[in-house]
Amino acid sequence: MKGNRAHWSNIVVLISLICLVAWLVEAQTNRADDAQVTAMRERIQTIMRQTIKSGETVVVFDGRQVIARTFIPPSNLAVDEVRSYGDKAVPILAEYLQQPNGFEKYYAMRFLGAIGRKSVVEPLRQVALHDSSAAYREYALAFLTQAPWELAAPILREAASRDTDLRVRQRAEELIAGYEPR
Repeated sequence: MKGNRAHWSNIVVLISLICLVAWLVEAQTNRADDAQVTAMRERIQTIMRQTIKSGETVVVFDGRQVIARTFIPPSNLAVDEVRSYGDKAVPILAEYLQQPNGFEKYYAMRFLGAIGRKSVVEPLRQVALHDSSAAYREYALAFLTQAPWELAAPILREAASRDTDLRVRQRAEELIAGYEPR
């Protein structure tokens, strides 16, 4: 009986140690993942700032220096880098869709389009169907065409039939005609 009890005690200790090791490995993995996401977030932030800055020009207007901004496409290197992050970049880019800065919103949509996976459909759908700006709804529809067609098409069709802006409806119809598989 004593030997049997010692045997079970050893098994309980062994199982406890295995659980402890598994918990420690999980904790280290989560910290590594968090560090990776933080680094990716900072890198995307830098890419956004650099891309916006590339379209800035200082002009003199009424004797004052003013910064004029134009949309300049992000560099191929920037697009490739963000695309390489894949699905992990989508929640970070989706945050930019809520920003009041139109440049950030536009570039976030452009990067989401470059990723072009299933994961980008929902953030772009939100803009395409619900943004207050007709221009941004049009952009979102265009970038949705880079996502899997079977996921993007219903959103384009909904915009074509229900958007309040005639230009957005027409653009959705053009995109459907130009991208729908025949």
